[in-house]
Amino acid sequence: MRILPPIVLASTLAAGLGIGWFAPAPILDKGGAMILGALAVICSVALVLSAVFELRRAGTAFDVRKSSTALVTTGAYAVSRNPTYLSVVMLFVGVAFLANSWWTLLLAAPLGSALCRLAILP
Repeated sequence: MRILPPIVLASTLAAGLGIGWFAPAPILDKGGAMILGALAVICSVALVLSAVFELRRAGTAFDVRKSSTALVTTGAYAVSRNPTYLSVVMLFVGVAFLANSWWTLLLAAPLGSALCRLAILP
């Protein structure tokens, strides 16, 4: 059974932020965390936009529920097999820094694993 990546992202983010609400554990001072968080979010958005551009240029679907019609190996796909999932993890890390929450940041690796197991492999 495939679970859509936004659902995996939202539930993991809710867990991290929820734990952080009850047991705050800041990563850095607020200014440093905001800068790193903003950079990670910007990189995440740039990566997913690059991936969407390459998929559209190749004439294949971005929607994970649709079949691919072409193998894309240029742009973001030249360095990552799944740049959109990588961008989701980068976005998650960015939000963890913006929230300044160790709890949320610690869930980045399990998020990546869950995306692999629940969205990529099936």
